[in-house]
Amino acid sequence: MTLSACAAAIAAAAIAPGCNSDGCTEMRSAMPIAQLRNSATGEVATLDSLDIHGIGVAGDSLLVSAGTAVSKQYLPLRYSASSVRWCIAYRYAGLDNDRLNDTLTLTYTSSPWLADDDCGAMYRYTITGATSTTHLIDSVSVVQAEVTNLEDVNLNIYFRISEQ
Repeated sequence: MTLSACAAAIAAAAIAPGCNSDGCTEMRSAMPIAQLRNSATGEVATLDSLDIHGIGVAGDSLLVSAGTAVSKQYLPLRYSASSVRWCIAYRYAGLDNDRLNDTLTLTYTSSPWLADDDCGAMYRYTITGATSTTHLIDSVSVVQAEVTNLEDVNLNIYFRISEQ
């Protein structure tokens, strides 16, 4: 290879697209987003007395701790499972009792998906069911079953909220 051919090959390699993440501007994981709502009004609710953690998950699975104001929350799924359970514990005075904790259960399917050359591959999910206990959660609804890496709300969780 001549010197000019070698220089041309190096220049071509420098400007050719490759496998990198510099062009990936979207979130690289697909996680459902749960919007918290007031069951009486349907309005978005911001709660600051919740602990949300995984059930049956090894290690630290605390997503939210009391003292953090939250109106929506990512709820990670496992590609190797078809369901996940989250404990929602209330740390508000008078409600800080494990018997009042609610359990949110999501069932889903997962499938690998190639986003593009920049973002690479990830799992996408389809929520097939959402149930909860009803201590302080009134109900749960699936707004958008397809879980992608876009920041769309997938679930509404309706809480019984006192206006006092």
